[in-house]
Amino acid sequence: MGRMPILARHAGNRRNGGCGPRGFCPVDRPLPVFYMVDYSVMGFLVDRLDDALRSLNDEGFSIIEEPWGSEIVVESPARTGEIVRLLEERGIACEMADVVGGMYQG
Repeated sequence: MGRMPILARHAGNRRNGGCGPRGFCPVDRPLPVFYMVDYSVMGFLVDRLDDALRSLNDEGFSIIEEPWGSEIVVESPARTGEIVRLLEERGIACEMADVVGGMYQG
């Protein structure tokens, strides 16, 4: 399936506290060569980012650190549900959301 960003629900913490309202800096992430109208990136928003990354790593999920933030390697759509369940079982609030706001090609 690919890679999905994981970031703190509230920007300003020490990890992924970038330029966007949710701490994601789309300026740093390469855009597709061709995209039409709205541009979205689905990702995970968590309340305790460091704990979430540690938990996912402990469970064998690959985490890749990029200049724009952390990304989880997701092998299939079913794994997204596993990620949410795993984090919630560990008391980490997690939701899937569009992590890029305001990207529009007119």
